[in-house]
Amino acid sequence: MTVSRPAAVLPMEVFDLIAAHADFATLVNLRCSCSALAAAVSGPSFAAALVRKWSTQKNSLGRPIGFAAVLPTFPPARFVDLTRAWTNAKKGFSYDNYFLPRILDYCNKHRALDGLEYLFSVAPDRLREWFAGNKETYREFAYSGWVDGLKFVAERMKVSPCRDPTDEEFEYSQQWETRMCHDDQRDCCELEYARTPWQAALLASQFEAFHYLERHCIENCGPAKCSVTNADPIWPALINDWRWSLTQDFFDVERWETDTFRILAYCEKHILSSTLLEQDRLESLVELASRSGSVKLVRHLIEQGAESSSDWLCLYFSLAVESLEVPENPRSNVYQKDPEQWSNLVFGILVYLVQMANENDEDECSEELDDLYMRAFTIGFERRVWELLRLLQPYAAQFLPSRLDADLVAAFRGELPIVRFLHEECEVDLLPHLDKIAFSAVHNGANAVETIPYLHEVLGFDLSSSCTVDSYSNRDNWLLFALAQKGNAACLAYLRDRGVDMRMQEDEALVRAARSSSGLPALKWLHEEEGADLCARNGAPLLAAKRDGDSPVLENVQYIMERLRT
Repeated sequence: MTVSRPAAVLPMEVFDLIAAHADFATLVNLRCSCSALAAAVSGPSFAAALVRKWSTQKNSLGRPIGFAAVLPTFPPARFVDLTRAWTNAKKGFSYDNYFLPRILDYCNKHRALDGLEYLFSVAPDRLREWFAGNKETYREFAYSGWVDGLKFVAERMKVSPCRDPTDEEFEYSQQWETRMCHDDQRDCCELEYARTPWQAALLASQFEAFHYLERHCIENCGPAKCSVTNADPIWPALINDWRWSLTQDFFDVERWETDTFRILAYCEKHILSSTLLEQDRLESLVELASRSGSVKLVRHLIEQGAESSSDWLCLYFSLAVESLEVPENPRSNVYQKDPEQWSNLVFGILVYLVQMANENDEDECSEELDDLYMRAFTIGFERRVWELLRLLQPYAAQFLPSRLDADLVAAFRGELPIVRFLHEECEVDLLPHLDKIAFSAVHNGANAVETIPYLHEVLGFDLSSSCTVDSYSNRDNWLLFALAQKGNAACLAYLRDRGVDMRMQEDEALVRAARSSSGLPALKWLHEEEGADLCARNGAPLLAAKRDGDSPVLENVQYIMERLRT
């Protein structure tokens, strides 16, 4: 239908015609147009026209279309008109457990205080009964920050927000929220742990709503009668909610950090008998803050803990360090978008913890401090391990000798400054680990050029010794093979100059270099400087470069073919 005249001057018969002849699906699809038309005319007449059609209409399943289905298609400004028209058309209808929470949810979303007033005028007892026995709508009002709705329930209806729901009521409300999630396609999980309206307000950082609930309680219940003035019912809900949020795709460290500080500040300032800083809550928060990578929050909580507990150092350090792993859900926003940023955040926490440890020398915490230092090396900050070593210098000589293992050596990456620091400044006995350090240096490219000579000339490393590393276990001249595989011609020359006899092993070294994508420099050096035979073992180097069944190393194949032609 095309209408040329402005909607505001259309006679009501037009709206009767639309409502009478358009089917329900069409009206739903055109709800924006209907809203515009409805806003342009007097509400009651149009509402009545719609209801006359819809009150007898059936959906695709053959069921009568109910008020809850009509409601989302109607503009908020005409909510009361629609409700009154529906009530009149149905000669009164039951505000049951299906209809009532949905219409209250509509009022909450659109801040339709007049809708609450109308419901209260036609069904005061039912509405008061609902709020007195079911807290889910009350919690929704608080979670969305609708202070007028909270005031209406508390002051007009005289229903206190301060009574905790029974387990049965809470279970029912969660079932109701699940149904609403399915019906409205929205995520209600954030309210899962909020048993009370004030918990819901804090979860959503709705401080104006929380402040109203708190003042109402103080004025009407008194601190001795009600738990709303104590953090006890609030804090576990927050912690549980945050613990859940950390595993979700939408988790954002910066926003969470900001909200958490706001909540902490509010609780510490406004909640009358706050037990926020009790040990169990600090433990949970330190764990969560560390896992999120929030340096500021860890610092704040540990400083708070220092004021409230004498043994805070060991406890909170241990909790923070245990939580410094990659997030439970590595898809969380900050880790997914910028792993380096997350790494920097967590590294900042480690630096802070170590600095605090240096300033608070407590003998009874030695085991926890050792765990802290070891975790710093094995958590995946290979590029920053040198910073950590410098930071840990006062303690390195104390804990490193007894804790040095393959994983820790691998974290050092065979870098000469680290090896020299450990040997000369920390006086760590590196002799049992020389092959592991050499292996790590070889597999980190250029490091071997500096580190291998130091290991040999200063620490006495045998360049032709066997190796305990798995991939070269019990192989003599393993270093020759490893350097050939990595293409490190400079180190191969160093081995030759130091008297390592390569003649018996050069064929295998040649094959390893030919097979490796980085082996060309070593392949050239072995052939051109040492005279290694490219036809050795019936052409084994060429076969190795072609990698039967795998992608060939083309540059190695090309080099060998060119040399064979000449």
